[in-house]
Amino acid sequence: MAWLTQPAVEVIVRYPVPEDEIQRFRETLGTTKPPKPYAFVYGHGLWNDLDLQAHLNWVDTLEQVVQEQLPYLRNKDAFWPRLVITPNAAGVKKPDEWLVSQGNKALSMYEESVKIEDGKRGIEHLGTYNMSLQANMYDGG
Repeated sequence: MAWLTQPAVEVIVRYPVPEDEIQRFRETLGTTKPPKPYAFVYGHGLWNDLDLQAHLNWVDTLEQVVQEQLPYLRNKDAFWPRLVITPNAAGVKKPDEWLVSQGNKALSMYEESVKIEDGKRGIEHLGTYNMSLQANMYDGG
């Protein structure tokens, strides 16, 4: 049996997710139940220009792959910790052309929407907007 023995990072930053990235994700997951539960952290940047539906399609695709690879997680009582982290606040160095689509108002509204919609899927949410609001870098760093 082959289990993931150390943290793994898969970079999947677009939707639709390319088939080669899905295949690589499947291979990382394996097919057997590990001795300890996997925890999934979905870090979300600005790749989708804060389009909620694109985010939901992306996360639903990843969740589907996980459940296909690890069918024991389909059980409603399965312990399957999942967390999504949304983007930082826009820093003062953010170019003006992005302030409407990726500025702080758009980011805070997006973060709240992700929290609600992912919550319906049983996914916890860690918003970084408030903790990064006073930062002065390009994207709140």
